[in-house]
Amino acid sequence: KINVFGQYILHKGIVALADMLKSNTTLKTLDAGSCHAYLDSSPFPDTQPGIALGEALKVNESLRELCLTNFGFSTEDTICLSEGLQVNTSLEKLNLYENAIGSKGIMAIANALSYNTTLQELNIDCSNFDSGGSGLVYPDIDTAAANEFAVVGYNELALSLKTNNSLKRLWIGADRVGREDGIKVLKSFADAVKYNYGLEELHINFEGLSEGDGITAFQEAAGLNFMCRIFIHQRELIF
Repeated sequence: KINVFGQYILHKGIVALADMLKSNTTLKTLDAGSCHAYLDSSPFPDTQPGIALGEALKVNESLRELCLTNFGFSTEDTICLSEGLQVNTSLEKLNLYENAIGSKGIMAIANALSYNTTLQELNIDCSNFDSGGSGLVYPDIDTAAANEFAVVGYNELALSLKTNNSLKRLWIGADRVGREDGIKVLKSFADAVKYNYGLEELHINFEGLSEGDGITAFQEAAGLNFMCRIFIHQRELIF
């Protein structure tokens, strides 16, 4: 296990760790959360952290858990990581909590889940989608447009659950996606869980959503024909 959480190892350190993963056959856990990978004032090398980690996932066969919370990931980074996740056969837990990965990043993850059969836990909660987010994912569009993009991304993720039955626990959420758009996402996932027999827990955190919103959405779209436990803001829904 390697734990560099909160350490100032910057992008060069992450790229070095990623290069190590390409040949390492024993490491099971890497926690690089809040490691300030994108705070280096010097120009980035040709290979940035997201690209390097994605390439490492394509060939590494030992890593089971990868934690990149508050890492500074962008949409481009997430797409690169997802390309590695698509073909990876060992990773079981991926934590991208508090990263501004954007709707296209969510779509890339959804595509990876259509192929990946080993990932069991995925946390993409609190991704910032609008210009108020720390990652400035969509600096040139207003919040309403950004929220629309977010809904599209999560709809694609919900669709992937209709065919992926290896994922057991999933966390999703965005601070600035309001109640109306959050309900749209709820309905997409409610429809998806009818066809999924592997998911055990679904945690949804969108601003303004209530337990009542969740119960209504899942009862209307899925009835009681689903197996997983549903949580809204860490509160389990009782049907």
